[in-house]
Amino acid sequence: AVWADDKLPEAINPRAAGLHNLYNRRVDAFLRQAFVSMDTTGKKLVEIGCARSAWLPYLAREFGFRISGLDYSEHGCEQARRILSRSGVAGEIICADVSAPPAGLLGAFDVAISFGVVEHFHDTAGCLRALAAFLKPDGMLITQIPNMTGLIGRLQRLTNPATYEVHVPLTRDQLLIAHEQAGLRVACCDYFLSTGFGVVSLHGLDNTKPSTRFKRRMLSIMKRASVLVWAAEDATIPLPPSRLFAPSIFCVARRPTGTT
Repeated sequence: AVWADDKLPEAINPRAAGLHNLYNRRVDAFLRQAFVSMDTTGKKLVEIGCARSAWLPYLAREFGFRISGLDYSEHGCEQARRILSRSGVAGEIICADVSAPPAGLLGAFDVAISFGVVEHFHDTAGCLRALAAFLKPDGMLITQIPNMTGLIGRLQRLTNPATYEVHVPLTRDQLLIAHEQAGLRVACCDYFLSTGFGVVSLHGLDNTKPSTRFKRRMLSIMKRASVLVWAAEDATIPLPPSRLFAPSIFCVARRPTGTT
């Protein structure tokens, strides 16, 4: 993977101070609302696409989930294990393909969550069916994808076309319909945040090239601008997310009861 030699991320801590943690605090607020009607302590959660996950320790600490993770990358799984160990959090990390997981994982979880997985599959509904198969009846599926149909996607295509090409651009409505086609009951599906240029990835570009260094400087400035917008929103009123400017889309859905 392009991040194989990167420094491991710190586990998410929504209570950490500073403007650069505003994004994590917004995700934390979203997840708390998603779980508001669930007694999460002791429930089983699996993160699909858990390579080098900074979210698994957070989900265990903040909500009391018994956590597992699944990813196809051996190296990514080992990094996820190291992050859990460093955080003092117990959890099982399984190296397997989402389309052919160990049978014991199917129908075993109360919650399945993915950050940036579904958009890599052309058969969106088929991918979502594969994710939903991990759930118990009435289990919750939380899906997050980057918004490649708006300004973020255009910037990604302009700065790093190779990364853009491995994504399937999906609107909010297309993601919602795909969940319904997968047989899921959608609770909410919407664009997330008013802005957020940190989603744009320059992984894989040659850092010795002046053009890459220029792109990094410009993207750094735009990321700082996003953080300042979030800070202003925290002090006043949040701007509504939109297809044009939102960096990502979140969907929360349930596997209907009576399914096997």
